[in-house]
Amino acid sequence: AVGAPGAAGGAPFAPGARVLLCVAREDVHVHVRHVGCVGGKGGFGSLLRASGRKSEVSNKDACRDLGGRRLRHVNAARTLEQWERGREAREAQRRADDAAKRAAKRGARDARREADERAARHELESAARKATSATAAAVSAGMQAALERKRKDS
Repeated sequence: AVGAPGAAGGAPFAPGARVLLCVAREDVHVHVRHVGCVGGKGGFGSLLRASGRKSEVSNKDACRDLGGRRLRHVNAARTLEQWERGREAREAQRRADDAAKRAAKRGARDARREADERAARHELESAARKATSATAAAVSAGMQAALERKRKDS
């Protein structure tokens, strides 16, 4: 029987498969068609469905997007773009920090200078008070001496 299961030139069928045969009368032409064959390997879809159910991976960087690019590359490009957008703000912040540091240094230097000036002013005022009191005492002593001479002379 031409085209029968297991025969030369025929295709083996799964056990329990329903097979329809068409035979032409004159030149014995056999047409075999499978109808509702049972069994066989699962396709790629069943593999995906099975893996979708038991996915425990939280890092999806090795996956691809609909354009075919790896997600790690897409995420890296997005991160780089955000970093570039923040560059002006970072530079402005750095300039402000530098200005604040310079102002703090200048303020500390000015504070030291003011403290030194205050100390020098205090020393000068103290010396001036001593000199004033010494002068007043000398003038007073001179006046006393002059009065005593005048009393003696008169």
